[in-house]
This record gives sequence, structure tokens and C-alpha cells, in this order.
Amino acid sequence: MIKGIERNQLRMSKTKKQMSQLKQKELQDQDKIKLQIFDEAISRIKIMPAEEATTERSFYVVPRTGNIREKPKKIQHQQIQRSGTNHRTS
Repeated sequence: MIKGIERNQLRMSKTKKQMSQLKQKELQDQDKIKLQIFDEAISRIKIMPAEEATTERSFYVVPRTGNIREKPKKIQHQQIQRSGTNHRTS
């Protein structure tokens, strides 16, 4: 015959097992959602055209002639990013 204490211990172990299974299932569901989000983000990055990866910048340069009234010249730079380094071409 099983005593009351042993019966309670069996119930507790069964409850703990069920709780751990529920937690594991919740984690798996959360992981699936995260993976879907990552997959969608990666597919969006793959779709982006190469032209969007480059950025054009323009700025004004004041000539060093000493003439204060001379207008600054507008210069455009195109910045291209490749393998983690920045290369500039004008």
C-alpha cells in the first residue's frame, strides 16, 4: 500500500514533469516565431537592390583663396561599402 506522503511525492513529480514539458513547448514556440522573423528579415535584405547599399553625400568646400565672398563649391561623394570597409570614390 502507498502511504499518503509517497502519493503526494508522486503527484508532485508528475506535476513538475508536466510543467517542464509546458515550458519546453513554450520555448519551442517562441523560437519558431523568432526564426520566422529572422527568415523574413534575411529575405528582405536579399531583395534590396545593390543601388540602395551605396549612399551619396554632398558637402560644401570653401576655397582657400582668402576671398571671403567667394561661394563654396558643392562636391558629391559616393560612399561604397564592401566587406566591412569604406571606400570612397569621387
